[in-house]
Amino acid sequence: MNYRYRIYPNLTQTQSLLEWIDVCRVAYNYGLREIKDWYNSRKCLVDRCSISHEYIMATDAPFPSEVLQLNALPSAKKVFPRLGEVPSQVLQQSLKQLHRACVGFQKVGHGFPRFKKFGQFKSLLFPQFKENPVVGLNIKLPKLGLIPINLHRPIPSGFVVKQVWIINKADIWYASINIQRDVSVPSPITL
Repeated sequence: MNYRYRIYPNLTQTQSLLEWIDVCRVAYNYGLREIKDWYNSRKCLVDRCSISHEYIMATDAPFPSEVLQLNALPSAKKVFPRLGEVPSQVLQQSLKQLHRACVGFQKVGHGFPRFKKFGQFKSLLFPQFKENPVVGLNIKLPKLGLIPINLHRPIPSGFVVKQVWIINKADIWYASINIQRDVSVPSPITL
């Protein structure tokens, strides 16, 4: 189940969240550029090359899969220090979002993923927590600390917080909290 609450980050937390969203958008676009370049380098016909542009890429270069792009993040953080500001799992989720869109294109028939302009990337996913991030009337997020939350509906007892989406809509911040409870479902009775 998902519960959505309004959160009230202070000015520094808001600036950090906006910066993280922009860094995740740039990582998404960079991953998409790698995928498009790989596809375009294989479009040239064998007997002729393109007049307008040429993609120089090794013929045995592997497809930039999700695993390869995720494994390249630690070395990219050394080259681009902005990537190190974002929690690593949040950055990984932006690349996973790109590859879910690619799977949607290939298997479901959705359109090819598009580049995200400034302002089109509006959420961050914190995929896992060691302990419950809701502490009293605050939510505790990595590298941000405690953020006040309007807990208008308490999280039911016995449920565990699995992940938290931080969403920005019209300069209002929300936390969509995914909760889960292990339940034993009885097997169906056959007649």
